[in-house]
Amino acid sequence: FTAVNRVLAAGDDAWWYTDEITVGGETFPAGAFYLETDRDVVERLAQEKGLSFVGVNDRPAGGAMQLEPVKIGLWDRYGGSMPSGWTRMILEDFEFDFDVLYPPDFDEGDLDDYDVLVFEDGAIPALEGGPAGGGFFRGRGPDPETVPDEYRQRMGSVTAETTVPEILDFVREGGAAIAIGSSANLAYHAELPVDNHLVENGEPLTREQYFTPGSVLDMKVDHASPLTHGFDDRENVLFSHSPTFSLRAGAEGQGVRRIGWYDTPNPLKSGWAWGERYLENGVGAIEADYGQGKIFLFGPKITFRAQAHGTFGFLFNGIYYGSADDSPISQD
Repeated sequence: FTAVNRVLAAGDDAWWYTDEITVGGETFPAGAFYLETDRDVVERLAQEKGLSFVGVNDRPAGGAMQLEPVKIGLWDRYGGSMPSGWTRMILEDFEFDFDVLYPPDFDEGDLDDYDVLVFEDGAIPALEGGPAGGGFFRGRGPDPETVPDEYRQRMGSVTAETTVPEILDFVREGGAAIAIGSSANLAYHAELPVDNHLVENGEPLTREQYFTPGSVLDMKVDHASPLTHGFDDRENVLFSHSPTFSLRAGAEGQGVRRIGWYDTPNPLKSGWAWGERYLENGVGAIEADYGQGKIFLFGPKITFRAQAHGTFGFLFNGIYYGSADDSPISQD
């Protein structure tokens, strides 16, 4: 991902393959990248990042998406969100181009400079009267008069009345939104055909029935989307009171697809999960078409404290996929 970002930043070309390809006697699964750049750039990347490249004379045949430089808007709040701060470090480490945005930035609706918006755990409030998502912060905050002038424009919270409609308009017009942890509440604001999976007889499970704090769970992965390029059929994910969904009948026909789910009654790999059987068939990762854009929902904390390297690919793939033309171009 660093290699792709560095090549794009230099004004050179990068392609992302959606088909398996064979070049130089080596077969690459879907998700391989082809970089059209100077040899010295490749040699520096190989030495600095420990990457292996296969040189070719021409771009290989096969379905591929041509990538463009991506501008990301990363949510934060005045005083600092810990999850957003860790994600900021991840984006910096992997050389993504991003700005930190605060609630007033979204409220103004001037988001044309961005291709993808990222909402970490705690950004999106629960839908009034709908399923609640843990981790949302809505404090009164300090008196604005006590805050230096240059920081006052950062104050405020994401609201269902003002901010969320601006976010959804951004997606409808062709942008992409990535929502992690409790921010997967965005699904309910967007009226996607999903429900809270953690219920019994229509009522949310009590803590006596179900309780799963920070633990590692086994998740089944569907490879029908570029979101899962580079992943195995099963992945370990960091789960902490994470939203878990059920898709309604006909959801796929409405452009809402299950990408990752807990397909066993005992998904726990590390930590502890009281009542883990309730997680069976619950969905943890979703891709949704929304207007001309995309919404990607991840209940598990795929970026948790910048430690979960095994699941960073969900975020990075979402950034590329959400900003690219999702109709692969074939070269025969």
